[in-house]
Amino acid sequence: KGFPVASHTGRNVLLFAAGSGIAPIRAVIQHVIAHRASYGRVRLYYGHRRQEDFAYAREFPAWMAGQVDVVQVLSGAEDGWSGQRGHVHQVLAREPPDHLATPTVAYVCGMKPMTASVIEALGLLGLAREHVFMNF
Repeated sequence: KGFPVASHTGRNVLLFAAGSGIAPIRAVIQHVIAHRASYGRVRLYYGHRRQEDFAYAREFPAWMAGQVDVVQVLSGAEDGWSGQRGHVHQVLAREPPDHLATPTVAYVCGMKPMTASVIEALGLLGLAREHVFMNF
């Protein structure tokens, strides 16, 4: 069913993806960048097991240039990785965005355990469930 991005103008946007869940989230990123002045702060939490598994990694610099904060998270052990480790909901809990007190929506796409963990973590941080959307 997609995400109701157009109805959330003026809000901050949190994006969560794991694995192939990045595909629908990528469409949201493209929309937000194309209409950047219509949205507040945007942060993507994107998790994978291995660094080489990150889809669209070549687009990350353009996303960041479009003011999308990209937080890559590895769940597997990998030498040389200096970024975030664990799962996206764990990174969210460790380093929550500082803009949750202002109008914020979250879009979540991934496996059921991941989406449930993200929704729970967002709730503990004070984001009401009605502001969290999935694409199914």
